[in-house]
Amino acid sequence: MAHKLVGDDYAEERSRERKGDIAAAMERAFAEQAAATEGFNAAGATKTASWLPDGMAFYDVEDALVTSNA
Repeated sequence: MAHKLVGDDYAEERSRERKGDIAAAMERAFAEQAAATEGFNAAGATKTASWLPDGMAFYDVEDALVTSNA
C-alpha cells in the first residue's frame, strides 16, 4: 500500500522496520499533518490524508440520487 500511495522510496526506507514501527510511520503518513511529520510534498500529503480503502469512498448526493432512481 505504501508503494502505491506514498512512493517507492518511502516504502523501501521502511521495508526492514519492525511491524510496530511501520504501523506508527503509517499512522503519521495518513494524518492530516503528513507534510510536516513525514516530509511529504503537498500532493503526497493530500493523497494520504484523503485515502479510503476500496468500497469506502463517499459519493456525492447527486450520484446517490441518480443511482437510487435508476
